[in-house]
Amino acid sequence: MRLLIDTNVFLDQINGASIDPTWAEAIDDADQVYLSVGSMWEIAIKHRKGKLDLRAEPSTVVHAGMERLQLMPLDITPRHVLATSALALHHKDPFDRLFVAQALCERLTIVTSDRNIRRYDVPILGQKARKPKAD
Repeated sequence: MRLLIDTNVFLDQINGASIDPTWAEAIDDADQVYLSVGSMWEIAIKHRKGKLDLRAEPSTVVHAGMERLQLMPLDITPRHVLATSALALHHKDPFDRLFVAQALCERLTIVTSDRNIRRYDVPILGQKARKPKAD
């Protein structure tokens, strides 16, 4: 299995929060686990706006977390960006829409608890859904 972990799952993992045991097992057993460059961008933006407190600069936190968790970066390609135009408007968050498009284009399963992402026809490894954030 090839997985794409969303930003919140990545942050939970690097901050030592417990994640669903099914997720942990799937991530350990996966052939490849990716973190989108979009997640890195989202982390940088939220940190700069003061909406995300990190113990170090975003570049340090992301690189260390990716190395520790053995994640591969998933670049954003023109194909991914243009694929978002074919998605229904179930979700207003442009990053999450990008993750859906990337998963569809690259045949990845998304690891997320985001209810809105579940509305898309994309493979999801989910757990108890979080309440969607207000935009």
